[in-house]
Amino acid sequence: MWAKYRKDGDNTWIAVKNIHKKATRAARYLFMGSLAKANPIACHFYLFRGTKKHRVRKNLRGRKIQSSVSLKHEKREREPWVVVSSLPVESYTPKQIISLYKKRMQIEEAFRDLKNTRNGFSLRHCRSFDAQRLNIALLIAAIAMLLLWIVGIMAKQQNQHVNFQANTVRRHAVLSIFTIGWQYLKRNGQKISQT
Repeated sequence: MWAKYRKDGDNTWIAVKNIHKKATRAARYLFMGSLAKANPIACHFYLFRGTKKHRVRKNLRGRKIQSSVSLKHEKREREPWVVVSSLPVESYTPKQIISLYKKRMQIEEAFRDLKNTRNGFSLRHCRSFDAQRLNIALLIAAIAMLLLWIVGIMAKQQNQHVNFQANTVRRHAVLSIFTIGWQYLKRNGQKISQT
């Protein structure tokens, strides 16, 4: 089921996928309109088709994986982005809007690292409902994440990241900078504190 939109001044609701054929490699502003027929939201529409990444997930024999999940992800990555925003058109170019949207994954990963009990800061076990205490906990976590990021970059520059990878890939980092920093401190934390 596709979301539907309508342009301002028009009463016809159209499926968002109909905009896809207008997509180009350059981000562009389309129009002001409403999204979602059941609960309309006024917003600006932008369109962008990213360059292909040519990522192919392969099985152990080196062949392309044909599972339904993999094919669904492949199809999703081929589709252009229809980005809606409430930010004022006068203040941001279409390129800036798309750039902001691209950062969403970094933000989602940062929150995952904050909340994760196994590989993060376990913030979900904070048990505090006071806004001020949560703000302080988030500030401390943000500073710690920055330090882990700096340590991770340092470890990657020294080619230490390959010691933490379970696979045989050595040409590039498989783990996030955050995880590399975390693992580096776990293994070398005692040495750092003594120097």
